[in-house]
Amino acid sequence: MADYTVNDLENWSYYQYPKLFLSQRSNAYLKNEYGDYIRDEQGNKIITHKVRETSSYAQMSDKAKTLYMILFDRLCLSFKTNQELIKSGVSSKNLDFVDSNGATYIIFSYEELMDRMDIGSRSTISKLKKELLEQGLLREQRMGINKPNRLYPQKLDEQRKIIERRDLETDQLIDCFDYQGQRIEMKKSVESPRLTGSPKNGLPKSGLLEVQKVYGTKPEYKQIDKEEEEEEAPEKNTLSLTELETSQEEQLVQEKQEALKLKYGEAASQMIDEAVLSTHQNLKNAAYYWTYLLKALDNAEALFKLKQAEPKAKTPKPKLKKKDIPNWSHPHYENHTTEEELAQLERIKRETLEKLAAQ
Repeated sequence: MADYTVNDLENWSYYQYPKLFLSQRSNAYLKNEYGDYIRDEQGNKIITHKVRETSSYAQMSDKAKTLYMILFDRLCLSFKTNQELIKSGVSSKNLDFVDSNGATYIIFSYEELMDRMDIGSRSTISKLKKELLEQGLLREQRMGINKPNRLYPQKLDEQRKIIERRDLETDQLIDCFDYQGQRIEMKKSVESPRLTGSPKNGLPKSGLLEVQKVYGTKPEYKQIDKEEEEEEAPEKNTLSLTELETSQEEQLVQEKQEALKLKYGEAASQMIDEAVLSTHQNLKNAAYYWTYLLKALDNAEALFKLKQAEPKAKTPKPKLKKKDIPNWSHPHYENHTTEEELAQLERIKRETLEKLAAQ
């Protein structure tokens, strides 16, 4: 083993691994109405829920991701070669690996890919290329008999990014949003998407509203679209897109309230009241009422958990010293009054009563 030095980094080369190929997690923290973090007694920020960023690319096999990196590296080599040719005075019409539309392609034989990836099966390379084709990351153009196909690695689509909101304790999926922050509807069973590309410019046209297969056996996501809803049920769907989103937000709030009641019982009523009060006091745009209320419910639950976690201070009972304890309260006290003393007390009592009667 050996550590890297600054000089070593200049002499080594690596394949670029796109971040969209990986899923990553982070935490969401509790904030007040001014956007400042709320901290506990130890000064730590309070976590409200988990955030998981993923994409349909993350579900590809590791070998398919490796194949894309190899193809992209060869594409970068083509770019570099053409830049050197342009600097030397070569016309853009005479550049290598550029088609009539100006798109850059690469040539990679099956044998070369098999050797590069240490794969002994031609069919395995075909399956990996098919994965990239289905994800819209590769376009292949046949050039005829005994001629190698042209490979066009495609650009990654940032619109494939999906942001999941998950429960802090159970990690259960609560909600999910697209790259613009728009809520995505979760559906249990839908067909896999078919991505189509344009041979003219080499860029796939994958719309935002297409179904993205994100989890396999887990829920799949579908962007809410007014026209698509109307095609499925033209007679029933009379809501506008804004009204549709509002009704879904309201449903999420109702589900959240029911979950709080089921989990916390009577304490949930106080949390709900606090969330509603906070919403009415701080909300400036009524169009976002249900969105704000949903967030306020999360905050109220987080504060309740924080209070429950705080140790309750017990007030110690004062200990009486032995000399301060009266005889009548002593558990082992015995009456030592003599018969003579009792007779004297009885005489004093009788004389006192006679004096009171004489008055």
